[in-house]
Amino acid sequence: MLQWSDMLNARAMATSIMVFACAQAAAEKPKETLEVDPFAKVSVGSFHKDRGVWRYNVTSKYQKGENLVEVLLPDHYDAGRAYRVLYVLPVETGIGGRYGDGLMEVKKLGAHNRHQLVCVTMAFDQLPWYADHATDKQRQHESYITRVIVPFIESKYTTKGNAAGRLLLGFSKSGWGAFTLILRNPDLFARAASWDAPLMFTDWDKWPSRSWTAPFGSEETFRAFSPAALIEARAAAFKKDPARLILLGPGNFKQDAITMHEAMKRLGVQHTFDHTLDSRHDWHSGWVKPAIEYLTADASKATKENMP
Repeated sequence: MLQWSDMLNARAMATSIMVFACAQAAAEKPKETLEVDPFAKVSVGSFHKDRGVWRYNVTSKYQKGENLVEVLLPDHYDAGRAYRVLYVLPVETGIGGRYGDGLMEVKKLGAHNRHQLVCVTMAFDQLPWYADHATDKQRQHESYITRVIVPFIESKYTTKGNAAGRLLLGFSKSGWGAFTLILRNPDLFARAASWDAPLMFTDWDKWPSRSWTAPFGSEETFRAFSPAALIEARAAAFKKDPARLILLGPGNFKQDAITMHEAMKRLGVQHTFDHTLDSRHDWHSGWVKPAIEYLTADASKATKENMP
């Protein structure tokens, strides 16, 4: 005969299952349809055997001329599966260069297979800080990412097609870019990892080089894309678990990482902070692997703070 305690346990289990199912349904948001900017043109793709990537030439109103996009697919890419996309943001104009090659580092690590990621990088005709220039309509790098690159990738490949499936990875200038892209577009991207980036540069007149300020075109635009300003203005969108901002260091910009970490703690922004990755200022010095691990980790496994 069924005891009262058994009935209570059965009811509790049923309630737990229902709550879990509802949580899962809420977590899996429907696929969005992002339209590629109608003025953009993308070439037919070609497979580059030496690099093991698909290549496309893109023309758009947001940059001058044709600019290359490379896509690294899992070895056993299945068009019937919905993949997450990792956007590997370059620190230079072309693919690779003085600071190494981010997409080839991802490939060397096997992260595209280990985590089943579609991995994307893109070239720029001018030095990218991932901002939309105040006056130069052909230097609109944020718009290029959000209105051309992301929609194109999702129209070409089978992806999750929502914020949960979009990850950002960068360092230095592109680490700045990873944070500005997610802070300015919290409904478009899920997580961003930034290593060794000048996140707290706030003095327009004292930047090390005018070439650093040129991509913004005005102090007002610079302020609109400053991670230090954005974290204050957009904190409310990042206070809930799981942590969406992954802050890594120290590298050259050690104090920037510490100051940003302290600001996020003060504001109640959920984030992962790993201050143990002291490496050379390039793509191949060992920080990419842990950065991707943090980006792809389950929320319950994400490290909140890791100090030396």
